[in-house]
Amino acid sequence: MIYQFDFVPAGIMSRFIVRTHRYTQSLHWREGVFLGYQDHQARVELNPMQRELQLVVWGIQPHNFFTILTNTVDIILSRFHGLTVKREIPCICHWSQNRSKPCSHFYNYEELVRRIEAKRYKVECAQTFIDISVPALLYGIHMSTNDQVMADIQQGQKTLKNGLMTYKS
Repeated sequence: MIYQFDFVPAGIMSRFIVRTHRYTQSLHWREGVFLGYQDHQARVELNPMQRELQLVVWGIQPHNFFTILTNTVDIILSRFHGLTVKREIPCICHWSQNRSKPCSHFYNYEELVRRIEAKRYKVECAQTFIDISVPALLYGIHMSTNDQVMADIQQGQKTLKNGLMTYKS
């Protein structure tokens, strides 16, 4: 996610580093930090000249750590009254085209959330006209894994149910 500001509030990066200290990987610098949580990694970096904060998370289920970090950023930013913040997610269409250069298009975060709520799971890239998975943009979950995820959930529920039946007997 990219946070775009109309101005960069003083001390946002140091406040973020302090609030996320429990996730530290002992690698931080004046305008950034590298964090870890349950086999997930994150890099959060402020670019004051471009008035933006970039948050990148990767791992098996990146959305969990991503949510923790975005909530932390949002709490810090809420203390700066009058600050205009635009949250954007970079396009990932270059993944399907096996290009090394990232797409230059960005999606409005709030619009992507509204799409999920409306059960609209695809959005078109304005640069390449390729359909992009909204869950992949927001959660790092590829649509091709949906069937396997659902099968795993159902198997887990069946195992729990069998365990409860055995326990009651």
